[in-house]
Amino acid sequence: MALILRKPTLDDATQMLAVQNSAFKDSAFNIRCFPASDPKTEPSQIEWIKEKIKLQELTLACDEEGQILGWSRWVRRPIQDPKPPKPIFTPDMYPQTGDPELAVRFFQTNVERMEDIVGSENVMFLSMLVVRQESQRKGVGSALIKPGIQAADEEGWICYVNGTEGGKGLYEKHGFRTAETSWFADGILTHHMKREAKGTANSSR
Repeated sequence: MALILRKPTLDDATQMLAVQNSAFKDSAFNIRCFPASDPKTEPSQIEWIKEKIKLQELTLACDEEGQILGWSRWVRRPIQDPKPPKPIFTPDMYPQTGDPELAVRFFQTNVERMEDIVGSENVMFLSMLVVRQESQRKGVGSALIKPGIQAADEEGWICYVNGTEGGKGLYEKHGFRTAETSWFADGILTHHMKREAKGTANSSR
């Protein structure tokens, strides 16, 4: 499949949310914590996407007709001294007809486990990877992962992702290994996965 990678514009936000909803259609966490029927769900997700578009943190994978098949968010996290304060998640940040307490526990755990696993290292963090259900297992996810790990290898940085059970195999294919697994309600889990630093910068240490 021929793919075109590009940066999104604000006009892409609605289609990007449709891709995200397709990718997470069967996600127990998404269904439970971000119910489509809640009036807060769609506006808050569109707002988040637009914020990250403005920060130039997102990449789209499109077909030759321009349809968005998937998108990713890679974030550079260099060592900072002193360390920035940890984000604090509260129930009012999430749809109230869902399970805001689970959402808080899920995201807070992911932040804390990442802090424990990567320590004081430069990190390329794969914060988001979504692919339309009908486009999965066709190379779209790999196309969005490769730029981040290539950039990390050039600088000798590690990579990190909080992966789902469904995405674990894809991440392992690209060198990620599970450092720890966190379990939540109803079989919801996160594989906290790290890819060791490679490349010239790392070998000279």
